[in-house]
Amino acid sequence: MRRFFVDHIEEECCLWLNAEESRHAVKVLRFSEGDKLLVFDSSGKEYEAEISSISSDSKVQVRILKEVQKKPENILLSVAQGFLHKQKMDELVEKACEIGLHELIPVMTEFSAYQLKQSAYSKVLERWKRILTAARKQSGNIRPFSLGELSSLEKVLEQTAEFDYSFAFHPDRDALVLKEVVQKILQKQAGSVSPVKILLLIGPEGGFSESEIQSMKAANVSIVQLGSSILRAETAFVALSSIFKLLV
Repeated sequence: MRRFFVDHIEEECCLWLNAEESRHAVKVLRFSEGDKLLVFDSSGKEYEAEISSISSDSKVQVRILKEVQKKPENILLSVAQGFLHKQKMDELVEKACEIGLHELIPVMTEFSAYQLKQSAYSKVLERWKRILTAARKQSGNIRPFSLGELSSLEKVLEQTAEFDYSFAFHPDRDALVLKEVVQKILQKQAGSVSPVKILLLIGPEGGFSESEIQSMKAANVSIVQLGSSILRAETAFVALSSIFKLLV
């Protein structure tokens, strides 16, 4: 069934789709009264519903039928991503939703080629929210997802105590090996009923500076290497997020 976003859902009630969603249902998909669909909101809840009426100006009213039950998550994955060029960051927001991240934190680092000012972030965030809604509808991954505030690396490192594991990725001979890291987490989490909270720190196009690496080590962040290959930042984001989300 097709998915539609609504601001808020109350069980056993009728609600109206907004103008954009109504137009898509009526004009594009040619839905009519009695057709079934799925509605979801930002809380991560999803319900099966049916169209109860369509107004003369094509506004769609739906009646909630039942909640769609979701399997509990076994991992809450947050990624602190060194800020990339804005188009690449748009793509990462989409991929973050598709993969099923819990949180994406955009971070201004020493080597971030695109330095976004805090005052301009509100407009960027609004664009990301639109991208996120479209990605949720397409992927079916409607679990709660947080787009963090534009942050500094220092602020992110102040939050590492909130996570069970914190990893940063850097081509260092003395760094941990990714395969071994994943295996150790799997062993420790075997039989656990509560979700594990993991933070991944991924650098921008130029990676992390040596001083940033030292700051992360001082904050008890484990440094991990990816082997002999040097990946593009956006490739590393998708690969690492997928590994930890889908395999752990």
